[in-house]
Amino acid sequence: MTTARWPDGHRAAVLITVNVDAERSLLTLDPTLEGRTKTLSTARYGIRRGLPAILAELRHAAVPASFFAPGSVVREHPGAFDEIARDGHDLGIRGDDLERLDGIEPDERRRLIARAVEAFRDRGLEPTGFRLPRGDWPLGLAADLLDAGIDWSSSWVAGDLPAMLPAGDGRSLVDLPFHHVADDRQAFEWNFAPALPKGHSRIASYEETLESWTWEFEGCRDEGLLWVLTVHPHIIGTPGRIGLLREMLRRIRRHDDVWVARGSTLASWWRVHGEAPDAGSAERVFLAEAGWPHY
Repeated sequence: MTTARWPDGHRAAVLITVNVDAERSLLTLDPTLEGRTKTLSTARYGIRRGLPAILAELRHAAVPASFFAPGSVVREHPGAFDEIARDGHDLGIRGDDLERLDGIEPDERRRLIARAVEAFRDRGLEPTGFRLPRGDWPLGLAADLLDAGIDWSSSWVAGDLPAMLPAGDGRSLVDLPFHHVADDRQAFEWNFAPALPKGHSRIASYEETLESWTWEFEGCRDEGLLWVLTVHPHIIGTPGRIGLLREMLRRIRRHDDVWVARGSTLASWWRVHGEAPDAGSAERVFLAEAGWPHY
């Protein structure tokens, strides 16, 4: 048992996140797949069938969520993001084309971030969040995001409570950490050529995956933590797997003491009311080991 640390007496918090990578999930890794209709059809299924299915389940459960996409996907499938925004969900960027932001010069990194933000703004949409596409988190990224109008992230796996990532000049970016165990990609993604993920030999059991998610959610609830679920339209959006999301939302919603909120709402609240990390917290340990200033 734990005392409530969240608003209105809630003892735990939940964030539902959706990575909308579409065809870029494959083409960024292997550009030679361009034109291979069969290989890319799975990703396109996600936009045409999976994304509407996710939105329908979120509407039915009256649950807000946060959607992340690279700028290239917004430009290729603009109408999809109009619908996400109409339903009141958060929007966030994943770079401009799922590029590794740790492998490029800072000026180019800032240009790509601005280009991704502009893809949303061209539709009259305002992205406020960020999820790291690939690679590691480069020093200076938090400041670059804040300068671009992005004030929260869900990228780190360093803890179970929001973290304040220092950005210099007294500024900070709120990060809402997630864990791979609550990510449908780890359980269900599979592609033959190129092999994705490498070494993945089978699709996980639906029942066991649901139980794993439930155990993690219940553990976070018991300890008063933040639980983040990550799904992808081309993975969770099939007629069978969408039932896993439906049931997981039902299990979450049956607890009146769990705060289910958008990432922007969680981050804004934590920025004002959140607890300072203690010396042994994952936030301080990981950031100090990474050589971040102020830790």
